[in-house]
Amino acid sequence: MTFSLVSSTTGTPLKGIEVKSGYNEQYLETLGVTGNDGYCRVQIPYVRNIRGPIISFEDPQGQYEVKDTTLADLRERTVLIKMNPAQ
Repeated sequence: MTFSLVSSTTGTPLKGIEVKSGYNEQYLETLGVTGNDGYCRVQIPYVRNIRGPIISFEDPQGQYEVKDTTLADLRERTVLIKMNPAQ
């Protein structure tokens, strides 16, 4: 599965955003990190192998708000995620 992460205000690709998964928001495992182009590809061969129903996108620098979704929301092969700047 490929994720493309951009700023919701400027459309600029976001580098260094961590793509995480888990059952509990306190215990998320990092699956990958976006590159310079804002893309991150993670391998999810079977839904049962994912670490949980939560997919989280987090900026370790804290410049963007955390964005969460579930696998049920991810029907496309490349998913565009728009992240809001932190307030």
